[in-house]
Amino acid sequence: WNNLGADGAKNIGLSLEKCQNITSLNLNLERNELGADGAKNIGMRLEKCQNITSLNLNLQKNNLGVYGAKNIGMSLEKCQNITSLNLNLDWNELGVDGANNIGMSLEKCQNITSLNLNLQENNLGADGAKNIGMRLEKCQNITSLNLNLEQREFTIGAFLDQQAKKMSHYILYLKKSLIFKQD
Repeated sequence: WNNLGADGAKNIGLSLEKCQNITSLNLNLERNELGADGAKNIGMRLEKCQNITSLNLNLQKNNLGVYGAKNIGMSLEKCQNITSLNLNLDWNELGVDGANNIGMSLEKCQNITSLNLNLQENNLGADGAKNIGMRLEKCQNITSLNLNLEQREFTIGAFLDQQAKKMSHYILYLKKSLIFKQD
């Protein structure tokens, strides 16, 4: 781990901004203490790469919090050509509000057909998982979903009852989760 912090993220972002013809990006910034400001620095530059169709963004263990989730989410909303997204946000203390921010942003990314979303260990609770599910319900073009909500308690709602039926492939990783059937 390089402990890049927000300033390091800004420098990476400035370089990334110059690569406007990129169609596929794999950016692994795991464990670099980026925080919300670092997420904003990466996100602001990422949104200028409008040709990206495939994005693998690993921000695991960066203390992003609610505002970091909002910053990344708002940037993803502006990357409307993405069809394949692998977003790893585990261990970032997103909470219910952070999950809602990510969900609201993904809802606006209507071209995504393949989504791998890792939100384990973010204190989402039942409401956070519900928010993600409700938002993903509106992503009508997703045909492949890998959703990791490890160690959470939540209710199976309309997402599993309706949207998942349309998918050709989905994996729900629910290790150590308590799951309740909605009445």
